[in-house]
Amino acid sequence: MGKKSLYNVLSKSINKMPSSIMYGNSRFDKKQISVMEITEPVTLSWVALMLAEGALQSLGGKVFESLLSSDLELDITKLQDEFFRKIELIVRDVINENEISECSYLIEEITNSMKHYNNSYATSEDRLTTATSDVGKLTSKCRSLGFKCLMPFCNAVALQISILQERLFRFKEPTECLNIVQICQESADYIEKEALPAFLNWNLSRFTEVWCIPDGVPQPGEPCVYKVDGKPIFGSDRVELEKMRIQHILRESKENREVLYPSLFQIVSKWEEIMLMYGVQRTRDSIY
Repeated sequence: MGKKSLYNVLSKSINKMPSSIMYGNSRFDKKQISVMEITEPVTLSWVALMLAEGALQSLGGKVFESLLSSDLELDITKLQDEFFRKIELIVRDVINENEISECSYLIEEITNSMKHYNNSYATSEDRLTTATSDVGKLTSKCRSLGFKCLMPFCNAVALQISILQERLFRFKEPTECLNIVQICQESADYIEKEALPAFLNWNLSRFTEVWCIPDGVPQPGEPCVYKVDGKPIFGSDRVELEKMRIQHILRESKENREVLYPSLFQIVSKWEEIMLMYGVQRTRDSIY
């Protein structure tokens, strides 16, 4: 299901939506949403962006009505599983199936609870409480899996913000504002100070240092070498090969980050906007 359809469903359920909305660095006019052609498929990162946008529009639990609409065929669990398979291919490390199953189970429990909550709002405080507990477990589980689970973590945080916002609307408890701000601050800090550095360390670990051997062994005229994922890269000059290695590391880091974590910085930016909406400026030591 493409983004065009998702925008159409959202536009039907958001009567007080402003004249335009943001997706990444692009602004879409609400009047164009129903006719614009958007062919990029929905991904886990895009769902996280849309949930964050829903929080900025103060939708709370109502965002689930759009995301879980029968018109969409949107399966967050499937998107999460697709991410895990992509991670396994790139990182070359199998994630424990029990961990994946637990994340999938919690996603299903949360979405079912919120679906039933919206269907029977007057009698569903218990469902909101259950969803609150489950989304906390999901966020903690995703965080425990480190950079390999970064996009599921972002999605879990987005779900958590929406549910906490619904609690704020329902129970009128001001401290929920503080909880939302805290979740945004701590999650952004985790990404910048733990998850992304761990990803960069993994990428660096794929490369050996440059070393030189006697001329002609094993590559005539190219006595210097470094390896990436066990594959040798030869060169005739150590200094030039060192420069090539650094460029190689940076290029691989950028390419893998864009494949694994599309829109990551936009997601963090949305969290910062949510904090501002509740009157708090984020403090950070940025790596951007």
